[in-house]
Amino acid sequence: LLQGLTSMGLRFVTLIMCFSSSVLVLEVLGEVPMARGSEMITEMGTISFFTMLYWTVETITTVGYGDYPPTTWLSRAVTTLLMITGFAFLGVEMERIFSIMSRRKKFAGSYRKTSRRHVVLVGGGVQQADELLLLAFLEELFHMSYRSSWPDLVIMCAEVDSVEQVKDIISQQLPWEARQQILYLAGSPLSETDLQRAHCGSA
Repeated sequence: LLQGLTSMGLRFVTLIMCFSSSVLVLEVLGEVPMARGSEMITEMGTISFFTMLYWTVETITTVGYGDYPPTTWLSRAVTTLLMITGFAFLGVEMERIFSIMSRRKKFAGSYRKTSRRHVVLVGGGVQQADELLLLAFLEELFHMSYRSSWPDLVIMCAEVDSVEQVKDIISQQLPWEARQQILYLAGSPLSETDLQRAHCGSA
């Protein structure tokens, strides 16, 4: 989640810096010759098609006219593009953040201790989803010759993507009976809270 927020913040700052510098340059350069003479004097004031286009987008996006409105045709065009881009950017990024939060919540539970012994699996082989190493371990842990004494297995990965990747591998290779003994958690072995969620003290 923190990585997603940081990434969104950097993209937002980049967007603001690019558009603000563009508007500054266009205002300093002044109006383009092709836009001169296109204004009309009405009861609203001196307007043109480009002015009304800018005003319409500004109204739809609920931005408001502001204390420092752009005055040239090109700077208004860039500002209009910024309004539309910013509106779309906010929607896409918020959906992305909510998706990350939802996925993380999916693996945010904790292991409930049962009468069976349990094993907690963490480390590089899990985090990097080493399929051969992981399956070799699981085949030994859930061997059919001692099915009656199968333990519960808690698999913990720091990243949600890694949890989902490990879960996909196990879903394809491990029998259904063994999969019922497995709980997937998103957490760090360096966090005492996450270790308590996995009941590492009694594993």
